[in-house]
Formats: sequence, C-alpha cells, structure tokens
Amino acid sequence: MTLLQVSAVHKIYGKLTALENVDLTVEPGQFHGLIGPNGSGKTTQARSLTRRLSGLERQVILVHEPGGTPLGQAVRRWVKTRRGLSPQTELFLFSAARTQLAADVIRPALADGAVVIADRFVASTVAYQGYGRGIGLALIGEVNR
Repeated sequence: MTLLQVSAVHKIYGKLTALENVDLTVEPGQFHGLIGPNGSGKTTQARSLTRRLSGLERQVILVHEPGGTPLGQAVRRWVKTRRGLSPQTELFLFSAARTQLAADVIRPALADGAVVIADRFVASTVAYQGYGRGIGLALIGEVNR
C-alpha cells in the first residue's frame, strides 16, 4: 500500500523542506525506524505516520528509545538525571533497553503482522555514542547484533 508519493526535493536555505517522487510502501510485519538530528521532527513524524497507518486499519505499534518497557523507561529517567556517564555506560544502558524492547514489544508485534514504527533506534546510538562520544563503530555493531 502506497502511503506517500511526492515528486521533487525542495530546499530553503540548505534545509530540506519537501520531497517529491517518493513512494513509501508499508506492509504488515515491517519495521520502520525514523532517524534525524535533535529537533528535526522525528517524534512528530512517527506519531503522524502511526495515526495515518492506524486510520487505514493497520495494526501499528509506535515505540521510542529508550522506552517502551519498564527497563527502557527506567533507563530514560536515569540517563536524563545523570551527568558524567562514560560513553561505554551510555552504550550499554541504551543497548540493554533496546534489547528488552525488541524482545518484549517489537519481535512479538512483527510476528503478529503489525507495522512497527520506531522513534529512534540503532542509528541514534551510532550517531551519539559512536560519532558523538567516540566509541568504535565495530563495538556498537557487536553490542547491537
């Protein structure tokens, strides 16, 4: 099912403002993760896509990181209130929360044929803990395998 069709890319002052000639097809049992810099609208777009798919009578699950499970929520609260965490601590906390989210929510939903929309996922760890905090990408890949 095609949800979005646009026909060009428009930029204003170097920022992407519109896409054209894009065909976004979403089928049951698919996982879609949204990525982008802080303030780029990932959460807004994830919610909008979830509403749109739900309106088409699709089973849709929206997840965010860290979160979606009691462990993920605890990691989110804990990381937001702590300063001075080592990059490795951040990596392992976020990866533990992601692993639990995948086991408890994402895999069962996909097995049931749901579409899963993720507001952030592994790419965020690559960006923040890898490029931002200097952790090797090989380690990030291994931890998130």
